[in-house]
Amino acid sequence: MVKKATVKDFENTVTAGIPLIPNIRTVHDRLNIEIMRGCSRGCRFCQAGFTYRPVRQKSLEKLYVESAEGLEKTGYDEISFTSLSSSDYRGISELVEKVLAAERLNRISVSMPSLRLDSFTLDLAKLIQSGRRTGLTFAPEAGSQKLRDIIKKDFTEEDLLNSITLALREGWEKIKLYFMIGLPFETEDDVYAIP
Repeated sequence: MVKKATVKDFENTVTAGIPLIPNIRTVHDRLNIEIMRGCSRGCRFCQAGFTYRPVRQKSLEKLYVESAEGLEKTGYDEISFTSLSSSDYRGISELVEKVLAAERLNRISVSMPSLRLDSFTLDLAKLIQSGRRTGLTFAPEAGSQKLRDIIKKDFTEEDLLNSITLALREGWEKIKLYFMIGLPFETEDDVYAIP
């Protein structure tokens, strides 16, 4: 019998500690703080969303302490708040605001990989850009509405274009979009819908 191993006390699990600092430049050369484990969205393609259930979130206070200690111990000037769906963290705006406002952390930048279009807001965008500006990353996953509906990505092309327009209007110049190819029921039209 296979028994699933789950970290039940996520609040008191140190996920950063004193990370190893490579002596070469890496792609994601920044402090990564895991703010949440699991996801309640249930996108049909996402193995991790099902594997890491139930959803567990660390407290704002604990994340602030981990962020401050990690930045001080590593010397990084960028921090990434990571999870399967970081913009779904219940206190994400307060967390970003508190970390960016901390005088002892100097001028840092905050990144959040793979933002959900349906939880991206102007207020969150303005908070992120108040530090040093990084790029934004969204994950539409599929180019056609038909395929997004099948995989349970509950937003439209109009939502995507509105979020990108908002980001460009607010001064972002780098936006990454993640797509997948090879999803069930995909046709060539779905692939050609990506560009």
